[in-house]
Amino acid sequence: MKKALIILNGIRFPYKLVDRAIEWSKTNGSSLHAIFVKAEDEVKEGYIFPSDLDAAKKLSTTQDSENASIKVIESQIKLLHDRSVFQNVPFTYELLTDPPLDEIISKAKSAQMMFLDGNDEGVGTLSVNTFKMADLKAHSPCAVEVVG
Repeated sequence: MKKALIILNGIRFPYKLVDRAIEWSKTNGSSLHAIFVKAEDEVKEGYIFPSDLDAAKKLSTTQDSENASIKVIESQIKLLHDRSVFQNVPFTYELLTDPPLDEIISKAKSAQMMFLDGNDEGVGTLSVNTFKMADLKAHSPCAVEVVG
């Protein structure tokens, strides 16, 4: 079966990117494999969304803040899974911490298409900044579509 990859960095969840990857997978009879990448570095204390004041009051350590960010990624995994299943697209995923560029390139060898966020600058919460999406595009062994 054909396979498409979608790369999601940190807690970013670009809906246009997700929708395009699912649409392509459905049209091409492909499965969708999501690679969620996150930085290992601890995040600063604080909260993610200004409107989430109750959750912000409960954060007391840097580890609490990082755990809250990881919960955001876990909810994104579930959302992407549910959206894929709803469209009858087989879905798998993995969460990688600070993967080297070569590891992602190796995983792309078995894919027909890779979807990247064109607006990802690698500076968001838990975003990997050891490589740029442009580097991934330039070295990809499969076709790449940049969305956004």
